[in-house]
Amino acid sequence: MEPSRCNFSSCAVGTKILIFGGDHGQHALNDTYVLDLSRAEGEGGARWESLFCRNPPPGRFGHTLRKV
Repeated sequence: MEPSRCNFSSCAVGTKILIFGGDHGQHALNDTYVLDLSRAEGEGGARWESLFCRNPPPGRFGHTLRKV
């Protein structure tokens, strides 16, 4: 996952972990990534994949994320 980041939000949903935003050198990010842990064995292993959002919210960091 590029760029490296800190202060992102994350949430576990079933076998997946999602992260959104964060900051990279005081630059607020607005991207979303998912890691599917069910693929940890076989299929090349688990890896972070970018999710496309047509209208993503503004970049942010130091926020929270919750499954509803």
